[in-house]
Amino acid sequence: MTEENTSQGEVSEDATATEDATATEDATATEETTDATASQAEAQDETSSNEAPARDEQLIVPQPELNESLSAANASAPAEDAPRKEVEGGREYEIIFITRAGEPEAADNTVSALTQLVEGTGGAIDNVRTSEVRRLAYAIKKEIEGVYTVVNARFAPVSLPEVDRFFKLEESVLRHMILREDA
Repeated sequence: MTEENTSQGEVSEDATATEDATATEDATATEETTDATASQAEAQDETSSNEAPARDEQLIVPQPELNESLSAANASAPAEDAPRKEVEGGREYEIIFITRAGEPEAADNTVSALTQLVEGTGGAIDNVRTSEVRRLAYAIKKEIEGVYTVVNARFAPVSLPEVDRFFKLEESVLRHMILREDA
């Protein structure tokens, strides 16, 4: 008769004991998880109170050989304390160009060639700013990354076609733009 009773839906003592043990283990595991989550939240609160709020930005890690060449290019820029060279009949221009990211020396070589061209025609380079490797908004000549360089220069307007031609012939330059700065 006992076998019939248990088969009809009654629970034996062994099954009840097993269920109680499982429920106790689940409660203990839940408490441990809750404690771990609470301690992580406290740790985050402590670090976030000491630091500025973090942003959800994707970090771009530039290539080391590009960083070295770019920092050398920025270090070779003329000092702000140096006296400014006078350029007769010269206008101020801002030249912006993008070079290929896969060629670490491309930006340096282009800046040095541009400096020789501008100074050879009686102009002057005032400032050179080179960025790190950046993702382009759209592919240019099948390239998706490039190095942006901004050059502030002063030269005579008759030299402008030469500078424009230089950028059109330079293979490492993806795009360029020459802007005249109005005084």
